[in-house]
Amino acid sequence: MLQVSYASTGTSLSDKTRYDFFARTVPPDTFQALALVDLVQNFNWSYVSLVSSEGQYGDSGMTAFLREARARNICVAINEKIPHSANDTIFDQILQSLLKKSNAKVVVLFLRMDDASKLLHAVKRANKPNFFTWIASDGWGKEEKLVQGVEEVAQGALTVELQSEKIQAFDDYMKNLTPLENKRNPWFKEYWEDTFECTVPPDDEDVSVDQSNTVDGNKSISYCSPNLRLDETVGYNQESKVQFVVDAVYAFAHALHNAWKDKCSPGSQICKELKDMDGGDFYKYYLLNVSFIGKYSSNFFCL
Repeated sequence: MLQVSYASTGTSLSDKTRYDFFARTVPPDTFQALALVDLVQNFNWSYVSLVSSEGQYGDSGMTAFLREARARNICVAINEKIPHSANDTIFDQILQSLLKKSNAKVVVLFLRMDDASKLLHAVKRANKPNFFTWIASDGWGKEEKLVQGVEEVAQGALTVELQSEKIQAFDDYMKNLTPLENKRNPWFKEYWEDTFECTVPPDDEDVSVDQSNTVDGNKSISYCSPNLRLDETVGYNQESKVQFVVDAVYAFAHALHNAWKDKCSPGSQICKELKDMDGGDFYKYYLLNVSFIGKYSSNFFCL
């Protein structure tokens, strides 16, 4: 099956002998690992600790960082890995390991967002604000929610993020969505209820204003007002990788259009030759050869 990913950055995915039908609109972790090493070297830090998430993202990123750090004579005090589904006890133990290497005040993180947040909360529990300087990958990036409640611990952190542009049309679309208009997305109702802390009423329930209804005489339900809309006041912020989703869709559309021009006669619709086209040929000769001036970036090509 052909895949065009907007977020998969693992370096092993570049191996075409294993992932022969995989393409992506983001660069592999090697590049941000180099950026993290550049940051460390720029500030003349030569003794750092490392923490990564278990799995493809953390493993590939940290491997690339270690390789480049050694080449630049940057020493590693300790290299910790956070296992899947780690609890608070494990995060506290990892923090204690970092504290034992007290001369390594700079900690490089290649963590998923949830792991980064839990590590910062462990630091807060230990009452060690301002003890470490955090250098983090795009798992932290620009995610403001990650530092909520641990702002003092996160202060001074340096994080990297893939360069992307905010897409105003996407914000306009999201800010006008409601559960009634977006029933095709089975998760949107849950997202709405979690964001506004209310219950989306059944289709046959007429709710014109904010109100609470009583069910079976003992359970109070606060129904969502139909006037609610997503905006910054309720924590809505465009995810930084939206542009790469758009790029992925455009890449596939351009590849399909180019294949149609080659296989079908002018003015025709989807012809038999296009329908019967081998998926491997489409990937090799069209998808991997896509290039266009992006609407939200200067240029684009599939990796």
